Amino acid sequence: MRLLGGFDPYVVQPDRETFVPDPALRKRLFPAVGRPGVVLHDGALAGLWRGRKTGTVLKIDVDWIGSALDLSAEAEAVAQLRGCQTAEISI
Repeated sequence: MRLLGGFDPYVVQPDRETFVPDPALRKRLFPAVGRPGVVLHDGALAGLWRGRKTGTVLKIDVDWIGSALDLSAEAEAVAQLRGCQTAEISI
């Protein structure tokens, strides 16, 4: 399980159709402004996420593609990288 930012090299690969075959989902992942991050599970796209810092808490909103998965460990790691003490995940 990985949370990648919207401009991670894996996400911005030139072949968008292979990475995200569904055109509607591709449009949500690559908007003109405010690109979300992606949730990868075993190398496959599992969801889109956005994070916002509120004090010492990183609030992560996830839009799952399919079933929701436990990403608490990865969310805590991202929170630490962004200078937060903890992460809250909302689905």
